[in-house]
Amino acid sequence: MTAELWGLPRWLIAATAALLAVKAWFAATLDLFGDGAFYWLEARNLAFAYSDLPPATALVIRASVELFGDTPFGVRAWFLIVAAAPPFVIYRWARELGTRQDANWAAALGLSIPMIATLGVLAVPDVLQVTVGLTACYAFERATRADSNGLAAWILTGLLVGIGLTVHYRFAIVPIAMAAYLFSAPRGLALLRTPAPWVAAMTASPGLAPIVWFNLEHAYAGFGFQFVDRHPWSFDPQGLLFWTDQLLATTPLLYVLLLLVAIRGLTSRRSADDRPYLLAVIGLTHVLLYGIASPWMDHQRTNVHWPLLGYLALALLTPRECARLFGMRANLVLGSTTLVASAVALGLLASLLLMTRYGDLPRDIRAPLVSKLSGHREIASQVSERRQTEKQPILTGQYYLAAQLRFAFGSDAPVYLLTEEKADRDGRALQLGLWHMRLEHLPLGQNALLVIERTAWSDPEYDAMLTEVCARFRSVTPHGTHAQFEGERVFRFFDVAGGSIAPLDRRQHESPSCRPMSRVYVDRGYPRAFDTLSGTLTAEGWAFQDDGGVETVELLVNGKHHAPVTYGLARPDVAAFFTSSTDPNHPMVGFRAQWDVSTLPAGVHDIRLRVTSRNGNVEDHWRRPFRIAPGPQR
Repeated sequence: MTAELWGLPRWLIAATAALLAVKAWFAATLDLFGDGAFYWLEARNLAFAYSDLPPATALVIRASVELFGDTPFGVRAWFLIVAAAPPFVIYRWARELGTRQDANWAAALGLSIPMIATLGVLAVPDVLQVTVGLTACYAFERATRADSNGLAAWILTGLLVGIGLTVHYRFAIVPIAMAAYLFSAPRGLALLRTPAPWVAAMTASPGLAPIVWFNLEHAYAGFGFQFVDRHPWSFDPQGLLFWTDQLLATTPLLYVLLLLVAIRGLTSRRSADDRPYLLAVIGLTHVLLYGIASPWMDHQRTNVHWPLLGYLALALLTPRECARLFGMRANLVLGSTTLVASAVALGLLASLLLMTRYGDLPRDIRAPLVSKLSGHREIASQVSERRQTEKQPILTGQYYLAAQLRFAFGSDAPVYLLTEEKADRDGRALQLGLWHMRLEHLPLGQNALLVIERTAWSDPEYDAMLTEVCARFRSVTPHGTHAQFEGERVFRFFDVAGGSIAPLDRRQHESPSCRPMSRVYVDRGYPRAFDTLSGTLTAEGWAFQDDGGVETVELLVNGKHHAPVTYGLARPDVAAFFTSSTDPNHPMVGFRAQWDVSTLPAGVHDIRLRVTSRNGNVEDHWRRPFRIAPGPQR
């Protein structure tokens, strides 16, 4: 018999505590990523609802930072605690439905799902959705049991669903799964003829109040983003990769096993004991709804962990159905599945360990990782060094960066945002406007420090940003650059001053940085990021500028002149393609440079092309890190 403490097996308490300790260290070590910083900003500006979310996530973060401070760990602390609950809920639920051995296996399977391993490290609404949703489904299952009596379980179900509706619009899938059972199972149909489910629905309905209020106040902006603007709603076959992603995220062995037991569970619909059917419906609703919709959704913002609650429900069903499917070999199947999934979960944790040292890793190891959890404190330090005073406004082109800078300097720091398409795509532009964080909210006449992550934008996008800045400010003066992760991220800084009510024309702007920027392309003889080079290369390409033309092109390595560049070669193909270009040099806009890397020491170096225009504009283009291998003369 497994030793228990507080009605829970000691092994489960120990394993969950160990995992919690590891995740707590990650939560304290990793920088906040963009969403986490934005949710913190919502927590510091409490409201009944927000343009992207109902209020629960902000409330939990606010409670957390009030206890633990405005630090990455402080933001995440309560999410870590909430994320520790699902294995315990699974055990208690499974224990009520079956044997202690089944409950142990169910909890082990739930704990081994790789997505559970990192749940809570990030302060995101999914943590609350999974835990509250699982608990709501537990209450619902208890309410629908044949031996259930009274309304208590139904009222609890309604309360939990109501709480869940204050977490995310996506929580609607939980009551949808409940309704799917009620309208498809004989017992469910019988229950619908009683007041109990309707009492639960009425109890849950106040949870919709924040969503309804915000949408009525703001022309249904929240509904429009979540259900219209966020997704293209046109078929994209790439969305079918959802199924491959799920297979890999849960491990193939566990994924197949969960689907097998779900299919078997569906056969109990008319049985006296229809608990397998209920669990299968809850699990499959989550998996199938997201899976069927994925080809019509924005696959870049369809996250792999969305069906996690469904897998946890199926984990409850797995030990019982495994015994029926595999007989004496059930323990072997469950043990091997749990072992493989746990190994993948540990690998996922190991990837987080690598991310704590992201900037120190070789590029080959760093490539599959995410840089969004690193480097933000360093950028805040760079901004602090360049600000003229602690109260000087900061202007940036990314709302993620704006949120990070407010996190670094305080929730009331004067940080403002240029027009950004991503803020619109993510449903947050309205909220930023409500917080008065737009450029138009920066008082006229105030100077500011402009921070732009140059590597985040294409040349046309960057040029559009400069157009907005230069239309507002009379003086735009470069204030240096800062590169992170061997040039993977490059930030440009400008001092901007002299605000104007009337938009200023870039062609007549007094600041050279505002004059139309040059356009450059390299055809050959130039490295891709982190290529290993040797010997002598011949770089060839073209450059033009539509406000007087290009004066010189320079090839720089590690910020220093490295090789002469011949500019003015015939490129009639460029003039034929860019027919609207006014550069007087056409068609003589080609360049060529022979550059030798044999004198460079082994390691990572930085190359760029610096184009100086006749109007005084100086721009660095095609900045790339490259490698020189160690050893004898390459």
